[in-house]
Amino acid sequence: MLTLFLDLASSDKIFALVGDKKTELIVPIDDQKQEEVLMETLESMLLTQHKTFSHLTHIACVVGPGGFTSLRVGVALANALSYSLDIPSTPIHLSDLYAIRISRQDFVWVHTTKKTHLFVQGFGAYRSFASEATLMKLDDLLTSVPSNAHVIGEVIPEHRERLHLHTLDRSLEETLPSFLTRKTYQKGQILMPWYGREA
Repeated sequence: MLTLFLDLASSDKIFALVGDKKTELIVPIDDQKQEEVLMETLESMLLTQHKTFSHLTHIACVVGPGGFTSLRVGVALANALSYSLDIPSTPIHLSDLYAIRISRQDFVWVHTTKKTHLFVQGFGAYRSFASEATLMKLDDLLTSVPSNAHVIGEVIPEHRERLHLHTLDRSLEETLPSFLTRKTYQKGQILMPWYGREA
């Protein structure tokens, strides 16, 4: 199994080649010129690993939340590659990438979407608070979640001042292989960007 992992949703945009047991290669993507260099970057990554597109067996793409254009570009590329290479794909929600990188079970994931709003999802003991990614005002989040809650995610500086974010204790590189091998892949499916609100 060799999975091409695409994440243009996170602030740290990356492509990765991931095997069953280890992450073979992670390459950062320049957000300012991403559309111009995406295929060139993929070809270079494969060449570095002495592979070609024919070696890819699966595609995993982060479908959201994230910037409108970045999500559309990433998902369109994943769909095009899945179709042209005739290999299965799977969508990944950004919150899941955070969940696999923290050893504790009880935490709240947040992601800034507007100056006054965030996507929020509770895990473990906080699941009843928001069992799926939910758009919420920052003030509502601060009054609803205990101040001692373990909060992780990506936020703008204004939100960081009001939220005490915890660091992740596992790297993406070490967690991707086991995470991706557990995902369900499907041939011929069309991945869709997840905006969580009216685009």
